[in-house]
Amino acid sequence: MNYTICYTSKSVENLDSTEIKSIFQSTVLKNSDRGITGILLYNSGYFFQVLEGEKEKVKSLFYDLIYPDERHVELFVVMEKFTTEPFFSSYSTEFSVVQTKEEYDHLKKYIDTHLINEDSKKFKRLLAPFVQMLDA
Repeated sequence: MNYTICYTSKSVENLDSTEIKSIFQSTVLKNSDRGITGILLYNSGYFFQVLEGEKEKVKSLFYDLIYPDERHVELFVVMEKFTTEPFFSSYSTEFSVVQTKEEYDHLKKYIDTHLINEDSKKFKRLLAPFVQMLDA
């Protein structure tokens, strides 16, 4: 059975664009190597991430590596639960980082066309204000 953790956090004030790029690159490598799907977004000083995969791998990644990472604060777990089907597994074969307006638009379109269960509807509601910050 699959497991999902979704969280938001605020970057520390001195986090620069080079460090954010480094976070994106290491996230894709570490998560894809572990067979974890999902997304990572960063906008206006805030992170939004969804991790999906085998329970122990997802929990270990989140609680051992992400949670104690000092590059972000105010970490808030929005969702942590078993899921029957990972929502983002058909979005990309690897873990995805969303950085550009085009990638946000693609993500919005994906979510709109995959509103198959309550989790997908929650992701749409959670992402709405985050994406609106990009449009502003």
